Amino acid sequence: MKAQLTLPERPSVLYLLAVLDIIAVLLIFFALVPAVAEQAGVPLNKMKFSSRMDTIVPEKRVSLFGRAGSPPKFHLGRKKIQFENLADELMRLKEERGIEVLVAVLDQNMKFGLISELEIIADEVGLDVILGGRFEMENTGFGGLGETLPEEKRLSNE
Repeated sequence: MKAQLTLPERPSVLYLLAVLDIIAVLLIFFALVPAVAEQAGVPLNKMKFSSRMDTIVPEKRVSLFGRAGSPPKFHLGRKKIQFENLADELMRLKEERGIEVLVAVLDQNMKFGLISELEIIADEVGLDVILGGRFEMENTGFGGLGETLPEEKRLSNE
């Protein structure tokens, strides 16, 4: 007698178990990513990016990341920087790399006066500024400078 090896017509429960294991791992992964991101530090509420970003050559732009706080924290590229030293550092980067645009990705809770100073500094250095999104100042009385606007006077951002 010859022994023959045949495959079953239907997959066994073990195949189904392997597929369920893969699905469970994926669900755990997608459930843990937001939880780990929250525990990594103070969440940064980024504003939406401008559509001009895609048209600017990466070598001609530099990113400034800012987080509101007391005092606010800034990173120019990956380098931590004090706001007082920003003009000198931008001038150095303009001379070395020929940057033309400063992309500011700021926490939406950043003080409005600080953003105005940022634009003035960039203008003095000769750089264009792109804020990494838009503020919802219409609804918050211009970033906390005034009273909250009544419901009927609020502008829709949608």
